[in-house]
Amino acid sequence: MFRRILMAATLSALPLQDAAAETYALVVGVDMYPFESNLDGAVKDAEDVAAALDKAGITNVAKFVNEAASKDAIRTAWTELVEKAVKDDTIIFTYAGHGSQMPELVAGDEEDGLDEFLQLPGFDRARAAETDHEIIVDNEMNAWFAEAEAKGIRVLFVSDSCHSGGMSRSFSGKTRLAPAVTVKLPAPSEQAISGAKLRERDFRDVTVLAASWKASPRRK
Repeated sequence: MFRRILMAATLSALPLQDAAAETYALVVGVDMYPFESNLDGAVKDAEDVAAALDKAGITNVAKFVNEAASKDAIRTAWTELVEKAVKDDTIIFTYAGHGSQMPELVAGDEEDGLDEFLQLPGFDRARAAETDHEIIVDNEMNAWFAEAEAKGIRVLFVSDSCHSGGMSRSFSGKTRLAPAVTVKLPAPSEQAISGAKLRERDFRDVTVLAASWKASPRRK
């Protein structure tokens, strides 16, 4: 049921375009986490979204699942899509997988003192400082969106992960969580710092749909 809702929401949220405009997509789904609890359904979500996009006539799709979903691969694909797209085109970015939190990279940036991030398969919180290049921080997402906005490209970001709305907030539900990182990490990229200056209100043509969840505290 959720997959049908996700696909319908993705397609219905597409901005109105003129006949000459193109739509591109970056689709990511991760079930298999070598250093984390595995998920079941994230890859299926990605496969179904890609199929729905193809059925809608959107053929410019870059898809990464499980171990193929490295940050370098995703970042390269995003850059290539932004380079290909022109004003009034649309890029859809969907992510299904683990999300988590960590101490904010820029002091005073977050009201709760925490940055959110998408957790890719190569991240190992036991070796967080050595593997932090395999996370995508909310600040980095802001910087990526700004690259598209600078060219007049519309962006639709759909994320199904813990804390995906802060990248927002989450509600009770599934319990297979990726624990928060409690130590302060170095910034994994320059965008993880520069993107902290950007907020959703700064974007005119970015739409975010987030299905997020976390475990509720146990009642005594």
